[in-house]
Amino acid sequence: MNTIKRHLWGKWVFLIIGIGIWAACTSDEQTIPIEVVQRQDNPLNYKKVDSLIAMIQSGDLVFRTGADMTSYMLRQLNLHEKMYSHCGIAIVENGQVYVYHSIGGEDNPDEKLRKEPAQVWFSPVNNLGGGVARLLVQRLNHDSLATLLHAWHSSGKKFDMKFDLSTDDRLYCSEMVYKAFNKILQDTTWLKPVNMFGYSIMPIDHLYRHKLAKFICRVEYK
Repeated sequence: MNTIKRHLWGKWVFLIIGIGIWAACTSDEQTIPIEVVQRQDNPLNYKKVDSLIAMIQSGDLVFRTGADMTSYMLRQLNLHEKMYSHCGIAIVENGQVYVYHSIGGEDNPDEKLRKEPAQVWFSPVNNLGGGVARLLVQRLNHDSLATLLHAWHSSGKKFDMKFDLSTDDRLYCSEMVYKAFNKILQDTTWLKPVNMFGYSIMPIDHLYRHKLAKFICRVEYK
């Protein structure tokens, strides 16, 4: 009988010790919560945006990496660096940086060329990162470039869903950048399109890999 009691008592002691260890490991004082900070909620990302914008001058080429599947597919059209899915031209107006860009799809149902504050354009909400490049061309007239982009924006020039580089009535994003500089530089040979899948196109990375282009800054959001 004593043997049975000792056996049962040993089980109870073991059970009590086990419960105590479990309680200690799961108590509020011992548990360290793991917080996953979303990209759009991370204040460091907005500091990166501010730092990026602070470096921008009128006429700079701006790039961003969209976070959706369409952006991923567009990145694959780049020849060398599958980094950016969209591009535009930055213009400083009254101390505020704006981005002129051509975009279609759900983000822009009317397909008209857009003008947005740089803070909105680079926003971490829908993007994974961004960058700024500059053309080192002395004959680049920034005022003329701003006038041209303003005219295109006012006329409601639309996005080219056919990605047809041979027409000028509609422009896709890298085509808009390319042809804007063609007009201001009065030179259509400074950057040559590439042939891909039987089409003449202007890949986004083709713009900043040019020998006259210099990257100013790149950021990736966390």
